[in-house]
Amino acid sequence: MDIMKPIPTTDIPSIEEGFVYEVKYDGFRAILNWTKDDIKLVSKNNKDLTNLFPEIVTFCKDKQSRFNDLLPLTLDGELVILNNNYQANFSLLQTRGRLKKQVNIQKEAKTRPATFMAFDIIQCKGSNQANISYIERKKTLKKVLSIPENVISYVPYFTHSKQIWDLTFLYKGEGIIAKRKNSQYSHGKKHHDWFKIKNWRTILGFLTSYDSNNGYFTVGVYFNDEIYHIGKCKHRLEEEANHTLKKLFMQKGKKKHGLYTLPPAICAHINTLDLHGSELREPQFSHLLPHILPKNCTMEQLKIDLAMFPPHVEISNTDKIFWNKAK
Repeated sequence: MDIMKPIPTTDIPSIEEGFVYEVKYDGFRAILNWTKDDIKLVSKNNKDLTNLFPEIVTFCKDKQSRFNDLLPLTLDGELVILNNNYQANFSLLQTRGRLKKQVNIQKEAKTRPATFMAFDIIQCKGSNQANISYIERKKTLKKVLSIPENVISYVPYFTHSKQIWDLTFLYKGEGIIAKRKNSQYSHGKKHHDWFKIKNWRTILGFLTSYDSNNGYFTVGVYFNDEIYHIGKCKHRLEEEANHTLKKLFMQKGKKKHGLYTLPPAICAHINTLDLHGSELREPQFSHLLPHILPKNCTMEQLKIDLAMFPPHVEISNTDKIFWNKAK
């Protein structure tokens, strides 16, 4: 199924323009197709996820009698493992998604079950809901999921962007989705009705290499006076800056199989969602920092940047910050 996809933006559309707002969860986008004879979870790339999340299927079967009059039912949502109401644990979900053996999948389903966060309804009682306005679809969805559940949950909307953004920042959520109230459910990105705004962590790092084979720059920080690589990045760099960087590495760097390396000298602010293992998640350049010295790009500073402390909070001891990804 061709699902409706939000368009990335850095500006939050206003309520005066007809928008309301939802929490954006960091998980696997999925469609739940529920009929009287079958229950299926399908990813946005049409991959069958049903066997990976048996707890969702079990829930549906257990509640079948309550939902019978509403079937066939098709819900759009996000498969997540929640840390709190506004933040999902993508690394746990990613690990879950790699499991192959049913015995391991069943074990994880009981230990740390997933939740299907339903934010839209496409079909109810077999009737197509796509041509109904977003607000009317949300009313229907809320009625369908009227009894609070922790396996399939209704995603509410907010009318004030500042309220939801403050909560997203406080709980370190992935971001928010702005949705036009009168919009229909269309396909792909051929619309001007859904926009996603990421709650980026902006980290400080230096660049140590350029790979001419794929265009990526390697990002690092100092950890115990040693260079510690934290991922690769190439997106969102302005064309002129990108050209200058490539030229510098290719003219001054040491070459080996298309990889050009230089000692730490060039620093940058990089937007990312998190650090998973030793790899930045969805990194993209914010801007280069020619006046910042590489010695300022440290693991200690990285901890602070990833923790997303409000600007007025004074940090006295970064060793007390919970952060174990470099260990």
